[in-house]
Amino acid sequence: VFEFTSFEGGTKACALALKDLTAKGGVTIIGGGDSVAALEKFKLAKTDFSHVSTGGGASLEFLEGKTLPGVACLENYSADDYQSGDQGEKPSDFSKEMQKAS
Repeated sequence: VFEFTSFEGGTKACALALKDLTAKGGVTIIGGGDSVAALEKFKLAKTDFSHVSTGGGASLEFLEGKTLPGVACLENYSADDYQSGDQGEKPSDFSKEMQKAS
């Protein structure tokens, strides 16, 4: 509820604490569109944190250890698959993997 002036202090204090933690070498993850909007409101740079993502739900699932469909289908391919020049079948195979994973 950082959008309301009477509640923004707590959100800002948390963001500043995470920024300080990052500066001291800690790993910080900001996940979710509202969280990113809060950083922008308080004029904090995304580079002040280890990782910033607008994917709140996906971030939570990742932290829970769940398999993310977009990541799962990429695990079957390497950069060499696309640098070998044989790209004919890869996109369709990739599409099939995406459909299976989701």
